[in-house]
Order: sequence, then structure tokens, then C-alpha cells
Amino acid sequence: WKPASSLEPEKIAESKLTAGLDYKYFEGNWKMLPDFGKLEAKKTGVVEDIGLSIQDQRDNFGVVFSGYLKIAEKGEYIFSIRSDDGTRVSLAGKEIILNDGVHDMIPAPSQPVLLAAGFYPLRLDYFEAGGGEGLELSVYSNADGKWNRIPKSMLYRLK
Repeated sequence: WKPASSLEPEKIAESKLTAGLDYKYFEGNWKMLPDFGKLEAKKTGVVEDIGLSIQDQRDNFGVVFSGYLKIAEKGEYIFSIRSDDGTRVSLAGKEIILNDGVHDMIPAPSQPVLLAAGFYPLRLDYFEAGGGEGLELSVYSNADGKWNRIPKSMLYRLK
């Protein structure tokens, strides 16, 4: 166990943000997360939530979600990604979870992270190779001692 690292929110006015996340959708055959920055997206758009409703095919695709995560109150947070197949979650430009490779729907938690109230740049890279697919980002709640999916109300993007 190690002490929680802390991340700083971006200094951005809520008036510059709106609900949802931006996404870029890719198609390709990968066994590990590719460098999506070097690939051309098949389509781009906006989603309300992190999920796979935008997929055009069941296998051999990838998605990059980007935007901001709103943290309402200062505290220690632990995030978890459940995915089939590979994922990377970055918050405030720092990778907090890497769950790469081809695998079943398995959870991967972050280390505890200290966050102040504010908006944190969020990026989630995901790819699906074959078989089943799934993607869920959750946060641990000390209040009820449970893992809860990140609600839409915490997800923002630039207007």
C-alpha cells in the first residue's frame, strides 16, 4: 500500500463546459491498445455516458472518450474499469489505470487518488478484439461502501 497521489483540477469555468463526452471511433485488429493518435477515426461525436452504444461492429474496434470528470467534493477516490478487452484511463493527464490486452470482463482498480473539487481532464482508451465486449467505469464510494458506475452528471466536455 502506498499513500494516495494527488491530482490538480484544470482551471476551467463550468460555463465553458456542457454535459457529455467527445468520442473518436476506430476500426482495426489489435491485441494491445494502439496509439490512437496515429490512426484515423472512422467517426467522431458526442455521447452522454461511457459505453459501447456507438459501435458499428461487434469486434475489431476501438474508442477514445475524452472530456472532463466533475469532482464535487475533496476526498480520496478509487476508480475501477471493467472491460473486455483492453483499456487505459487517464485523469488530469496521468494514467491511473491500465487494463491492456485481450481478456474477459475483468475489473482493474486505480491506486487511491486525492482530488479537490473541480474538473479533471478525463481520457479513456478502449479496444475490442473478439468475443464479448463490455466497458464500465466506476468509482468507490466511502459513503455506502460500494462501487458505483460513474453517473452522466459527472461527465462534461467543452461546449
